[in-house]
Amino acid sequence: MSVPPESADTLPPPQPTAETSGADAAPDAARVVLSDLSRIGNGFADLARDGLALLKAESKLFASALVLILVLAVMTGFLLAGATLLLVAAPVVLLVELGWFGPTLALVAVVVMLLLMAALLLLMIRRLGRDLLFRRSRAALRGLPVMGRAEAGEKAE
Repeated sequence: MSVPPESADTLPPPQPTAETSGADAAPDAARVVLSDLSRIGNGFADLARDGLALLKAESKLFASALVLILVLAVMTGFLLAGATLLLVAAPVVLLVELGWFGPTLALVAVVVMLLLMAALLLLMIRRLGRDLLFRRSRAALRGLPVMGRAEAGEKAE
């Protein structure tokens, strides 16, 4: 029995020998580095795309939350306005139920009371506003000598 000779197309590819120079190995290393850099670049592109998708989703969530907060704030304002009207109407109803005033006169009495309270608050605000000018402090400082830079470190006698 004889072994048939192998054809040239079934032979394994030639293995590099020790005699191969470094110049042949350089293109293979460059190809490996380029393929690694290409994969890294693709990874960064995927990361950027995912970051933009996350930013888009977060901005939609932010916008919807902001709209909801605005709607809730408006609803709270309406509820507070209603509560204020009822608090003003309560003394009117009390005056009418006690029989002291008629409905129109009770409304006028409560409005006058509210205007007097507002006037007292405005006077208080005005008095507090005068203190913001520090008139007393400035008047007290007018009598003191002005200290120069050279005298600032020394104690006044």
